[in-house]
Amino acid sequence: MDMEHFWSLKGSGTVNSEQHFFIARKLVAAKLPNPDGDIILAIKEFTPEELLEALWKDELKWSVSTLGILRLLKKLGTLL
Repeated sequence: MDMEHFWSLKGSGTVNSEQHFFIARKLVAAKLPNPDGDIILAIKEFTPEELLEALWKDELKWSVSTLGILRLLKKLGTLL
């Protein structure tokens, strides 16, 4: 698996937050135990075009993560 960090966003004010965005390539499905207890129930793959369409149709809710998605699409060359 290859991980590329492409953007971080830090917010401060009433709520302090920090988000990091990565591009993961060459992923391999594995059934490794997660020591944190969180479980990924499903994986849904999107093409860049499908991801953008899901945002416009409100299938993905707008949030701070939307900024990361838009930056990802711009980095991939699918957003002008």
